[in-house]
Amino acid sequence: MDDSLPTEIILTHPRQSLGKIQLDWMPQPGSYLELKGKTYAVLERHHHYQYVRFVG
Repeated sequence: MDDSLPTEIILTHPRQSLGKIQLDWMPQPGSYLELKGKTYAVLERHHHYQYVRFVG
């Protein structure tokens, strides 16, 4: 089973997406994330769900 979590990294100012990555841990405010050689502080966590309807 794959326990990775699809995560989109978004800067707060200026508001900009740095892309989507797979994480094997759940980021919490106050923790740090390294991405492409830079370290970012996790300020907020939001849950977004995408529902897919399968037609069979």
